[in-house]
Parts: sequence; C-alpha cells; structure tokens
Amino acid sequence: MLGLQISAATLYTTNAVAETGITALTLEQLAQQQATLTQRTNAYVDNLIDATTAEDAAPSLTADTTLAEESASGYRTLNIGIDTRHTRTDAGNTQTRQALNLDASRQTRDYGTFTLDAKVTQQHTNASMETSPKTQEITATLYQNDLLLNDKWQMDNTIGVVRSAQNSLISQSNNVSLPSRTYIGGSSRLSDGKTEVRLMQGKKGEMLDNGDIATTEQAVTGLSVTHRLNEQWALGAQGWQAQGEDTQQHQEATLAVQHTNASGSQQTKAQILTNEAGSGAWVDTEYQQERFRHQAGAYALGDGLTWMGDDVADNTQGAYWRMGYTHPRYNTHSSIEWQQRQADTASGDTQELRLNQSLNYQYDRTTRTGGQLSHTQTQAADARQQTQGSVFVSRSWSSGQDSRLQLRVSHDQEPNATTQTRELDYSHHWLLPAANELSWQINARNEQDEAEDRNIYQTGLDWQHHLSNGDNVGANLTLSKASPSDDNLGTHQNYRAFARKQLNRKINLEASIEQTHDTEGSHDQGVSVALNYQDSWGKPLGRRDVRSGSIRGVVFFDENNDGRQQPLEKKAANIELVLDGRTPVTTDQNGEFVFPQVATGAHELAVAFGSIPLPWELSTNFNTKVTVGLRDTSTLAIPLAKVTDQ
Repeated sequence: MLGLQISAATLYTTNAVAETGITALTLEQLAQQQATLTQRTNAYVDNLIDATTAEDAAPSLTADTTLAEESASGYRTLNIGIDTRHTRTDAGNTQTRQALNLDASRQTRDYGTFTLDAKVTQQHTNASMETSPKTQEITATLYQNDLLLNDKWQMDNTIGVVRSAQNSLISQSNNVSLPSRTYIGGSSRLSDGKTEVRLMQGKKGEMLDNGDIATTEQAVTGLSVTHRLNEQWALGAQGWQAQGEDTQQHQEATLAVQHTNASGSQQTKAQILTNEAGSGAWVDTEYQQERFRHQAGAYALGDGLTWMGDDVADNTQGAYWRMGYTHPRYNTHSSIEWQQRQADTASGDTQELRLNQSLNYQYDRTTRTGGQLSHTQTQAADARQQTQGSVFVSRSWSSGQDSRLQLRVSHDQEPNATTQTRELDYSHHWLLPAANELSWQINARNEQDEAEDRNIYQTGLDWQHHLSNGDNVGANLTLSKASPSDDNLGTHQNYRAFARKQLNRKINLEASIEQTHDTEGSHDQGVSVALNYQDSWGKPLGRRDVRSGSIRGVVFFDENNDGRQQPLEKKAANIELVLDGRTPVTTDQNGEFVFPQVATGAHELAVAFGSIPLPWELSTNFNTKVTVGLRDTSTLAIPLAKVTDQ
C-alpha cells in the first residue's frame, strides 16, 4: 500500500549577513572594507539567525536585492531514521521489524513550503506465529503549505495519508464532538483570515497499533466552509458523502453558529447534524465572570446518525452544567450531568445522573492537597450506583524533589453484586548529584466482592543519567503481583535499559533492551536499535517577521490525575493533535509527537476528542496555550484523565 502525507510545518528562519559596524565611510573606504570581508573565511555561519533581523541591529549596508538573490534557494531540512526491533519468546517465536523514516522539507519562493513524510516498514516472523511470515508497507504524505495565491488568500494542500480535520467551530463542543478519521487521498485548505474552505476526498483507512495503515474501498468526499461575519458572529458548515461498512452511500451535513459578546466573557454555540436517517442538535454556552466560569448545554441525537459513514452516538438526549472557581490559593469544580439513552430492544431506556465535586488547595509554596467526590446513578432494567472518592497531598522541595500520596475508594452496587475498591498510590521523584534523576512509584489495590478478596501490588523504578554532551543512559523496572492470581493477573516483571549517543552534530544512536517475565514462567526478550540523521542547509526566505521554533511532547494516561507522568503510567499512541486548528499530527507508538518548525509566538494546541479511547478524555490539567521562542523547543506532557475521575 502506498500513500502520501505532508506536514504543515512552517519553516521560518533567516540567514546571517555580516555586519561591519561602521556608520560612516567614504566610497573608497567602503570598497576596501567590502574587499577585506570578501577575502575572509567565516568559521561559522548560523542559518537560523539573521543579524539584520535583531531587535538592536544597525541598518545593513547590503542592498535588499542582494539578500533576495542569496536567499532564493530557500531553507531545507532532512531527517532520516532507521529503526530495527527484534523480539523473541520462550516458545521460539521471533519477530523482526525494520522501519525507515524520511522527513524532508524545502522552502520555495513561489510555491510555499513542501514537506515529505515517508515510512517504509518490513516485518519478518518465523513460521510458528499466526501472522504472515513477511510483510512490507510503504506510506508517505506530502504537504504543501503557505502557498500565497494573492495578497489575501493562502492555500495548504495534502496528499497521501490524511487525517480528516474540521475547523474547531465545527468539531469542538463541551459534550458532543464529531470524530475525525484517517483516509488515503488528498485535501486542500484555502483561507484569508476570515473565511476558510476545505476540500477532502479519498478512501477510508484504519490506523493499526503498530502505526501502519490498513486501506478500505470505502470512498469519502467532504466540503467545509467557515466564515467569521464580525467580532461577535461566526458560521460554519460541513458535508460528507461517504460509503459505510454496509456499502451504502451516506450523506451527512452539519451547520454551526457561534456568538461571542462584546466583552468576550460569554460564548454560545449551536449546531445541528443531519443525514438521510435522522438528525441531532446541541447547544453550548460558556460564561466567565471574574473568578467564576460556568458551562451549560443540552443535546439530542436521533437514531441512525453517521459521520463520514460511521455510526455516532444516537438515540441519546442529555444536559449538563459545570462551574469552576479559581483563587490564588485554591480552586473548586462542580458538575451535574443527565443523560438518557433510548434502547432498540425490550430492555428499556437507560437514564444516568452524574454528580461531581472537586477541591484543590495550595497550603503553602511547597505543599498542595485536594480531593474529589463523584456519584453516578443509572436507572435501567438493572439499576446501578457507583460512588468514588479520592484525596491527595503533594509536596515539592527546592532541591528538585517532589512526592505525591493519593488514596482512592469506590463503591459499585449492582442488583446481584457489590464491589468495593480501595487503592493507595505513592510516587517520589529525586534530582540526584552528578546529573542523575530517579523516580519511584508504588501502588496497592484491594478489590472485594461476594466472590473473593483480591489484592494487586505494583511498583516502578525509573533512573536516568544525563551527560554534558546531551547523551543519556537509563533503566526502568516494573513489578506487579496479584493475589489470588489467574491467567490475566499474577506476577509480572519488566526490565528495560536504554542509551542515547550523539555520534556527531548530525547523527545520533539510540538502543534499548527489554525483558519480560510473567506468571507462567515465560520470558520475552526484545532489542531495539535506532540510527537518526538530521541536517539543514540553504538560505531561509524569512525576514524580520519570520521566526521559527518547534513543539514536541508526549501524551500519556494520567491514572492519578496529577498532571505528571509516573513510571507506571502508559503512553497514548495514535492520538491526534492539531496546532492552530490547521496542522495535525498523530502520536507514535511511544505516545510522542513533534511539530518540527513553528512560527514563534503564541499558538493553540488542541487534542481531537475522537482519537481518544474510552474511558479517557483530555485532562483539565492541560493548558492549550503554547508559546514558541526563536530556535527553542517547547516540550509538553499532555495528560489524559479517566472520565469517571472528573
């Protein structure tokens, strides 16, 4: 399978121009000075900083036409990665996976910025495994960004493996969101700052766990238009013609209108969704008054609703209210939500009421405490009640240490069973001498019902050593034990050691070895080696107003909802993030993502709700505002919290 995809990276940098520092010269002296500078050999040329763009730079003696000729080639980057992973089990099963990753970009004067993102994977397995002995796949995506059509309109094009992207006015809501999905084809986006038009066409694809793309024969075609009438009003519409799994053609459309008051303190949005089978609607409003923030809304989704040919939640009605109060020393959040789902069978309708209350208090500069309480009551053929509560205390030290202790309890009552759960979680992080870093986490959980009393213990240790040249080595260990044990829960041990070496300015080497032991005594082993090459050259096209940096980070499942990744907390793969509503990326198998070159300044980073697996959602601990500095990398850790924990 061959596909093409291109990243909307903005390559804004400027070229260094020698500065004489002379303010007054005769024509003869100027000629001599320029001749002397021409004969000199520059020991270092910085391709990212232009002395003429510095805030305190003196007027340049070089004519603009000369600089334009020098920078006509544009800035270019090339990143190549070779990754090999080999695993082996006790049964003699082996698997080798090799991947070649290519990321290349180039600025042009007349056609914008081109970026090619390609991947070639090859997998070998022995005959005893159920998968095919040998598989190979090639995927690629080509992006063309910042193509200026005239003084007002700009175009971005993508061809290859494309992630459907709706404008935030259409896709984002406090309680209902339209999912995005992967397709093989192309898309174009035109914008003039007030109006945005998107065209999309291709065939549906499925993102596999290993990052490969599985294609289908289900065609999709979409058109989206959004327009800001003025500072208060905005309109948006989008339509799809898509083929569903039933091979039938589905046509669906949505219309959204948003109003913001003159002061910006209140925003209201209404949206409808319709197709040939039914329709749905929802409305959201948000109001900010000093330290208070209120959210409220209602929704009603009819039967048979689809989006891009896939079913969405239907036969559902609900309403919600949320309130938050923020103080320099504490903050509190309250919410009430009601939902009713109409059943197609004789089991009857289901009604659910959820209540939630949380409080966080900053005791002093080093100590923070808080807790939350939630209750869910479900009325159906089999009624159910669930109550959860948690308290925590965290502390940080000036030496860089920090620790957190949390206790969680829950009571789940069903007609024929009652389950009680108690869980204690403790983590500690040290910054040790000689550039060492150590993290430790321990978790104890007790589950009790009429049938049995089960205890589950887990602990994790993570160590890293940072060298002055950017190299680092480390190791982590996780242990878990369940009593009594079964096929799914028992004793598990996982060991991993890793190292990263910067061979030279352009090449680095990463390697890791991993071993796993389980209850049945089996031993799985894995070795991974990655070689990466990074280079850049050329004359950037940007001037004073064109600057660039980068954004990279990781998305993880925040089990204890503290906003910090712990050794036992897993990373989230295949999560889609969108920068400024127009540049999407997807996390890799390690939950990591990168926007390689981004214009400096403030940006908005959003997470596509449709790509987050249940029962998770974006944590309230995540700040969507990102500021990028010149030649700086903004590093983010984005937590996903369980829905029941909010």
